[in-house]
Amino acid sequence: MLSEVLAARSYRLGDLLENPGFEKAFLARFREALDGPFAPEATSLVAISLSEQVSSPLLADHARLFGSTTDRGYVMENTLDFLRRRGAIVDRHLAEHFGERWTRLG
Repeated sequence: MLSEVLAARSYRLGDLLENPGFEKAFLARFREALDGPFAPEATSLVAISLSEQVSSPLLADHARLFGSTTDRGYVMENTLDFLRRRGAIVDRHLAEHFGERWTRLG
């Protein structure tokens, strides 16, 4: 999946990652972001604070359009579950593409 995106020459990131120095800095910064502002603890706090701001009519519209629920607790628990799992998902995708260059940063 990630390999297909990076292989598309219309994406400049693929070209940039051919430079070993850029790739090393990019991966280090990505790791720092995953472990810092995008860590589950940080993103969960943001999600919880934002959930209070989502209006009931917006939830109802979303439920109608996408067949989901208006149960705020259910939606929040699914969101928090995804945020807990997201780091491992991203790790897996990056490890598949970059191999040891990514895994040794973890």
